[in-house]
Amino acid sequence: MTDKKFEVAGNVSIVPTGQKTVSKEAFETAVDNVVPSTTAGAGDTLTDMYDRFSKLIYAIDASGSMGEGMLSDESIKMYKWSPELLEKFMLAMEKDKYFEKQWKEDQKEMAEEYEEDGDAFEEDGDAFEGDGSSPVDVRSLTEAQLKMEIVSENLSQKYGVPLEVNYSFNNRNRSRSKMMALKDAAKNFVHSRFQKFADARVGVFSFEDSPSLLCAAGASEEEVMQAINRLPDNGGGGTNIYRAVERVVNECKKRPSEVGLHHIVLVSDGCDYGGIQVKNLLPKMKELGIVFDFIYMIGASGDVGNSEEVAKVLREVCEATGGEYTIVKTEEDFEKKFLAVSKRPLLPAPK
Repeated sequence: MTDKKFEVAGNVSIVPTGQKTVSKEAFETAVDNVVPSTTAGAGDTLTDMYDRFSKLIYAIDASGSMGEGMLSDESIKMYKWSPELLEKFMLAMEKDKYFEKQWKEDQKEMAEEYEEDGDAFEEDGDAFEGDGSSPVDVRSLTEAQLKMEIVSENLSQKYGVPLEVNYSFNNRNRSRSKMMALKDAAKNFVHSRFQKFADARVGVFSFEDSPSLLCAAGASEEEVMQAINRLPDNGGGGTNIYRAVERVVNECKKRPSEVGLHHIVLVSDGCDYGGIQVKNLLPKMKELGIVFDFIYMIGASGDVGNSEEVAKVLREVCEATGGEYTIVKTEEDFEKKFLAVSKRPLLPAPK
């Protein structure tokens, strides 16, 4: 095995996860607990070994709301567009300071995160100096980007600018649900994972009112694929996020990974107020070396109800465990981000 402190991405931190960076002490403790493998294909670096032997478990929302359709890049073709119409939207967005408000909110959240870590942001008027970025100029967007922003954020309703439906457009994929998009992305990743590591450990839980283990980590590729196929294309019953995450955390304790590292990926549209209780599981997550990721799926309607409050709490749990919080609104975006979350190397945040 190569030098344990330096032959890894990022030297002593592996790859930063979310807004967190693993401390040198936590890194070296994790290294000292690793038992080198003699199995062919395990890899020579710590990153390789963690990639292979960490335990990845998906907790997939199979409730009725997951049967809602998702936007796709084809969605903008459902409406008729003209230069005059796009100009109306740009003028409305400029008057509303649409992107400036988003930027200020992002800077405020970033400032709060840094202050929690003992760092500080300087204030300049009512704006925070942060990552050196600046608000997006709406006129710098491509036509396609502007149209997708209008559709995905329901700006027609926000600004009272009507969109005319293009009845000549036949969107064959309009009936595809969030669950169908999830299943396709999951199967693509699982196949690539088992191609890379024949003994990959991927588990699948689904949950509605209660969680159900579809296959335990350590199952064969065929068994994992069959488990994913059993997820209902159009969703099922109610949603209980807390019970699902609690069950997966207990699974990690009952059957821990060889390197004491566990990666939980919760995929949900967040439509369960009880999900705010997940923060109560943080002490146990940190004890077990769990990195918690949340992929927040927003459907074609854009209606999030009370799920934004739940999503805020889950984002805090992600940050506290060194995980990542990801919002997806289109099928194409979901597939890219699902694969990115599933493949990234990681270490848990310091306890």
